[in-house]
Amino acid sequence: MTPYYIEPNRQDATRATMDRYSAVVKQVAAATAGSVFVDVQSAVDRLLTTYYPVTINWDRVHPNNTVSALIARAFLTAIGFDWQRGSTASDRRRRWLISHRSSSPR
Repeated sequence: MTPYYIEPNRQDATRATMDRYSAVVKQVAAATAGSVFVDVQSAVDRLLTTYYPVTINWDRVHPNNTVSALIARAFLTAIGFDWQRGSTASDRRRRWLISHRSSSPR
């Protein structure tokens, strides 16, 4: 998961630092087998097209309920959560294996 800063101005010193850190996180995720990259800053940026930063949180760092939900949604989407079915593909596969294991002859 990338770090984020609740600030749309990419020239802001703290935002620029978070963007550099995010680039490193993306590189590490790409080089690590089995990892999942979650771009939290992009999700925050989409939110900032509608809301002024300090209306989300005055310090632009600590997540309030809105940003916490946004981070959770970004994470769940990145791991393949199916928003229509309420589960991930691995959850569905695990349930299928369990249901078929119990019905197979021993």
